[in-house]
Amino acid sequence: MIDLTKFCANKTEVREYLQAPFQLGECVYATNGHLAVRIPRDEAPHITEHPSAPKSAQKLFDDTFALEGEFAALPAPDSLPANRTCTDCGGTGIEPASEDEDYCFTCYGLGVMPDPMDVGDANFKLPYVRLMASLPNARIRTHGPSKPAAILFDGGQGLLMPYRK
Repeated sequence: MIDLTKFCANKTEVREYLQAPFQLGECVYATNGHLAVRIPRDEAPHITEHPSAPKSAQKLFDDTFALEGEFAALPAPDSLPANRTCTDCGGTGIEPASEDEDYCFTCYGLGVMPDPMDVGDANFKLPYVRLMASLPNARIRTHGPSKPAAILFDGGQGLLMPYRK
């Protein structure tokens, strides 16, 4: 089974319902707000519904996968440029001067720089492309610079939100 937690938001996300996978309808979802994956519910029966889970997730997936176009293989993660450690937080993901451990605004709490990467006709944050490329047999279909890209992988589907330059 795929480790869905790596697709969830980290502890600095104020929307706590994004910090763990959730069940919605016939699928289980994991999202951090910039990317999302879903797998069939019976692949993770231990994951339950969350009262605050975004009900729009199912529609966003359905609408994106209804768009036309060819899927292309995502490059293997080890063939992608390396993630660079965040220059502001030193890789901790926490704002250096923060007393409350607020997330780093430069790297969005990731600890790595959100370097841009062109894929097809859109631009994405490299750390998120690397994460999606780690899925088994990941393939991508882009829909321009303002719509989510559709990701197919063995066992599920994903969405990757574009990054505006």
